[in-house]
Amino acid sequence: MPRADPREKVFFAFGIAGRTELPAAALVAILGDLGLTAPGARSLLARMERTGAVEGIRAGRRVTYRPAGPSRSGFERVRAKGESPGADWDGSYEAVFFSVPETERAYRDDLRRKARNLGFGALRPGVLIHADHGRGDVLTRQVGPPPAGGRVFAGRLVMDLPDARTAAQEAWSLDGLAARYRTFASACLAAVAGASRVRVEDAVAEYARVSLAAHAVLLEGPELPAELLPTDWPHAELAAALRTLHSAYEPALSARLAMLLT
Repeated sequence: MPRADPREKVFFAFGIAGRTELPAAALVAILGDLGLTAPGARSLLARMERTGAVEGIRAGRRVTYRPAGPSRSGFERVRAKGESPGADWDGSYEAVFFSVPETERAYRDDLRRKARNLGFGALRPGVLIHADHGRGDVLTRQVGPPPAGGRVFAGRLVMDLPDARTAAQEAWSLDGLAARYRTFASACLAAVAGASRVRVEDAVAEYARVSLAAHAVLLEGPELPAELLPTDWPHAELAAALRTLHSAYEPALSARLAMLLT
């Protein structure tokens, strides 16, 4: 399995704890089970707070963290990934068009990252699409005004159903994503058999070994009407495999989290 971005481990910690806020000490302890040292975890949280990915709430010497800003959008999308497909196709995509000078790469990268958290797909260089109208305005507010020489604006792309299906395939690479869904679903189910033998102290790390990457793949999935998805779209297969894996690990996870959160 690919190595996780350390920031993904922070949101994963909120997810397995079943909370949208965690005391700093508890969050650092969970991150310890995910392979971070205590100084490394604190440094990571400080960086994420500076960039607006998490919010630190201070009461005296006590600090509580919660996902914030655009990162919270991605976190909530992962938490809701058992949901049904989006609303019926209404004939148009929400679109965000952008042109950013090469010298302003940081702004462009930030725009792409925030677009990903909101569920946009890249139809063409400089063209992002989403089936949920209103997301374009959300994205443009999140990224702020473009730098000098750049342009960012929202609009709509009207398409008939066959063209819309083709656009979805291209923007989200649906065939490749479907293959990854099935690969991770198989990996989750294969890991179920060993759950009963996992020591409580290793429960978080072992559960994360498969499920962390699987949840990241779910985040890549589009929120599209059923009409735009392949008939054998395996989202439900992966979501069900993750639920089965979590159920198998739940006794050991609950015991370990009780240790870490008290």
